[in-house]
Amino acid sequence: MAFVPLAQRLSGNAIPLVLAGPILRHVAADQVTVFVALREARTVTLKVYAGTGGIRTTVFEGSRATVPLGSSLHVVAVTAASSPPVAKLVPETTYYYDLDLGGGLTLASAGVLALAATTNPLALPGADLPSFSLAPAALDQVRLVHASCRKPHGESIDALTALDDMIAEAGTDATTPAFARARPHQLFLTGDQIYADDVADVLLYLLVDAASALLGWQETLPGSNAALLTPGARASLTLAAGLTSGIPTAGYPKSHLMRFGEFAAMYLFAWSPVLWPADLPTDADVGTATNLTALGRERARIASFRTTLPVVRRVLANVPTYMVFDDHEITDDWYMNRRWVGPEQAARRPTGGLLDKPLGRRVVQNGLLAYALFQAWGSTPEQFAATGTAGEPGRALLAAATSWRGTSGDAHDTAIATRVGLPPAALAANATALTRPAGALRWHYRVAPAGGRYEVLALDCRTARAYPVGADTRAAGLLSTAAIAEQVTNQPDDPNLRVTIVIAQTPVLGLPFIEDKQRAATGDDVWANDVEAWSLNEDAYQRLLGALAIRRRRVVVLSGDVHYTFAARMTYWATRPYGQAQQAAPIAAAIVQMNSSALKNQTSDALFADTIRLHTGGYNQFFVQNVGRRLDLVCWATPQTSNLEVGGGGRPISASRWPPGWNGTPAVVDLARMPSGSHVAVQPEWRYRVEYLRGEKPAPGQDTPMPTLTNLPADAAARTTAVAGVHAAYNANLRNDEGRDIVGRNNVGELRIELDGAGVPLRVVQRSWWRFRDEVTPEATTTFTVGLDPATPTAPGPLP
Repeated sequence: MAFVPLAQRLSGNAIPLVLAGPILRHVAADQVTVFVALREARTVTLKVYAGTGGIRTTVFEGSRATVPLGSSLHVVAVTAASSPPVAKLVPETTYYYDLDLGGGLTLASAGVLALAATTNPLALPGADLPSFSLAPAALDQVRLVHASCRKPHGESIDALTALDDMIAEAGTDATTPAFARARPHQLFLTGDQIYADDVADVLLYLLVDAASALLGWQETLPGSNAALLTPGARASLTLAAGLTSGIPTAGYPKSHLMRFGEFAAMYLFAWSPVLWPADLPTDADVGTATNLTALGRERARIASFRTTLPVVRRVLANVPTYMVFDDHEITDDWYMNRRWVGPEQAARRPTGGLLDKPLGRRVVQNGLLAYALFQAWGSTPEQFAATGTAGEPGRALLAAATSWRGTSGDAHDTAIATRVGLPPAALAANATALTRPAGALRWHYRVAPAGGRYEVLALDCRTARAYPVGADTRAAGLLSTAAIAEQVTNQPDDPNLRVTIVIAQTPVLGLPFIEDKQRAATGDDVWANDVEAWSLNEDAYQRLLGALAIRRRRVVVLSGDVHYTFAARMTYWATRPYGQAQQAAPIAAAIVQMNSSALKNQTSDALFADTIRLHTGGYNQFFVQNVGRRLDLVCWATPQTSNLEVGGGGRPISASRWPPGWNGTPAVVDLARMPSGSHVAVQPEWRYRVEYLRGEKPAPGQDTPMPTLTNLPADAAARTTAVAGVHAAYNANLRNDEGRDIVGRNNVGELRIELDGAGVPLRVVQRSWWRFRDEVTPEATTTFTVGLDPATPTAPGPLP
């Protein structure tokens, strides 16, 4: 069969009412938010129920009209809440929800989720509606999940389906209290939920087709023409716009998203199978005639991605899901350094100046508008509330998005730019932070379940950076001093909380070998090596560590970004943390890094540190290099030029022998680099130790859960042989070290906290679910267990 354009399928009523969703978003004891995208305008009523079947009762409900983005695309994140706000939902209870779409239509009606009537394919076993449970009050019963980096044409199978296996692990009856306690309670997608800059040609063709059919209007992109916008032909246009995703590899942005409709369609295609055609367009349809081998590989991976979407859709309907951007929601390297955000420099490569270029500004604005509608609205519904001052920024954005029809410079275009926080101009010569328009949405947020013992701080590490004056490719601080205060220090707090969980898209504790390579990068390598790790800007890094240690003595950082999973722990000791007040007594804090990446972006063909190489070799890479060596650092707020002495007479050591970082602000020095025989005249104000930790794998044997083949042979004998072969191969995998230090295959992380006898958090445990082969189901194969006691190890003694 041939590819059928979406417009034809819409006119033939071959598409149900719900295009994507329902996706369960922010859930609290007094409110529930659900996102849905429809092909028609509707007023959507969300009803939240307790109980099952005939004894079901309504807990609360809420209604909201959809926002018309086009003739056949209408979106809403509808909130049902108690009024006045009262905690009506309780833990260890399963709640259900349904959508009243008007005219007697609900999720089970014919033509809503599917063309035929259904018993609701999004319900879990034993239920007839999608459901959820609040996080338990007991911290050791909370089950959190985090993941990142989901590229449709990335290698292998989408790991987001593993949540379906986690749900199944909780039991077979969703109506029981035991199931409510054991199911995943919150999912945090920590960045790169879509890839705007690296899109398969065949997928871009589908997105362009869908955008035209869904919107019914055509956006005019400044400085472009139709020939430059065809799939596979956009690389030169991205460079002209000031984007850097094509440096140094020009082919990456060949199908970069640009129009708003393309960004919007990408979310619909990433979260739902509804708009996908039965047959993908051919190479002749797409019109790309070069590198057919690569195109064929892209096509096969896209086809694989599509097959997992029904499971992904069910997962997102049944687990409260929070999202925050990294760079790929907009473009690779977004706001990375001063060159990126500064004025254009025609003689340099890249030229920079995107914020002064109409096309570059439009691409960023379109990406942010789509992010606000499809991700931020559900994570922070209060910013889009239909009434009240808190919802004013979001309401204004929705009104502008309703009226804007792709033109530049009109009032609606200007309002969108303001509300998504697009800086009015490039970074000025002596400025260190981008200007944020008044009334813009905030992208960071806090989640703290009522009666719980943990909080989650989701940071915005993209739009609130600090750009040092000087060389314009120097690493930026991922948060400015003001941003650290706003997003960490000044957030509401509760003395009953035991653990602070921080979402920082880029690992706060990155692998030293990788970050050393980034630190040494110059020229094109700055862009190729993503020179934006936390530790590359010492001022911002040390301020963040100090703020975290003051806020809580037990901190767990969840990150993604780097396309591999690992665990590390920092033990932090201070009398005066950087940027903080002198402490009455020395403090100690445990800061644990749990990374989880990628959902679908493992690599096996890179020349340096591809993720399968890391998965296989772990911390021992390149024959002798320990990429996860232990670090011991000592720190002062100011340069220590006269503080390092040698000999009994206290003679200052010569500058030629200063260790790296000795004259920095702050001064941060690796103890291993201190000159032999030296001693310090002033003790450090803070110091820390970082250790990179090995995971554990289950013991081979009959009691260990075994993966199953996703496609079993029909013949019974062949099936038995195939299953036995898979079990034998998995047991062999459990005996080796693959994935023990670093998980480089597509994966998702499941998080739990263990307590001691007094209820004090003792350890954080992450089970990483991954497939040891593409053709099998994922299993919780690697477990990282990291101590949370800040008193272990004990504080080191004074330096000599």
